Amino acid sequence: MIGGVLQRLNRRTGCYNLAAMYQAGHGVKANEDEALRWYTYAANQKNVYAISALAAIYHTGKGVEKDPAKALEYYKEAAQMGYLPAEVALAGMYETGEGDSTKGPTEAAIWYARAAKKGNAKAQDRLGYFYENGYGLPSDMTAAIEWYTKAANENAYLPSLRALARLYEQGKGIPMDLSRSANLYRRCANAGEPNCQLQLGRFFKDGTGMEKDPIQAYQWTALAAESFPEGEDKSNAVVARIDISNSLSEDQLTEARRRVDQWKPTPLTPQSF
Repeated sequence: MIGGVLQRLNRRTGCYNLAAMYQAGHGVKANEDEALRWYTYAANQKNVYAISALAAIYHTGKGVEKDPAKALEYYKEAAQMGYLPAEVALAGMYETGEGDSTKGPTEAAIWYARAAKKGNAKAQDRLGYFYENGYGLPSDMTAAIEWYTKAANENAYLPSLRALARLYEQGKGIPMDLSRSANLYRRCANAGEPNCQLQLGRFFKDGTGMEKDPIQAYQWTALAAESFPEGEDKSNAVVARIDISNSLSEDQLTEARRRVDQWKPTPLTPQSF
């Protein structure tokens, strides 16, 4: 009996591995049809990785006709087997209404909650957003802050750190603390997040939560202007940079530009704030 179980496990694992090789072109010529065939075989043997891989294939439409409904069903099957990446992907599809527009944020919240409790940063952040905005869940700022904090502290998840900086700035759900907000924006800015760089530049320009510093105001605004992709945000950052530069002496502008040239991002690491 044990031998039969091991044989079945080896067969479905081997089929999944073969499918992955065909998909990536590792050791064999890449072949999407063969990858799909072997993923399907392994999925029929209840290999959770193959089930999730099929979900991703039908979700993206890579090598097959895009089919969100089929992707949703595969993600749901893998999620029900406890596969964390599938839980997060399934929640995301319910949130956007892909594959099933009838359940929406309420169902998304259920799956984000499952993944968040397992420590997934994206799920923790989305759960914080849902609680903050009463989206799929009753509005609960205490819970929102709890989940944002978990994602920020335990997983160094930048979107949650930025959310907390915003909440301290606005005094939303917690007492307004501009100094703490500035420190959080600084951590995000140091990691290279352009929205936080721009906000930190504004804080230094206006003396919000810190002493005014026109050189650092220029530095962070200029970095934001460089980091943003083309669009309205980049244009706004460029205008703000020009505005600050007009208030600087020649020596100050030279120093500010030197700092921009020498700046390097500092990756976020888990830590309490």
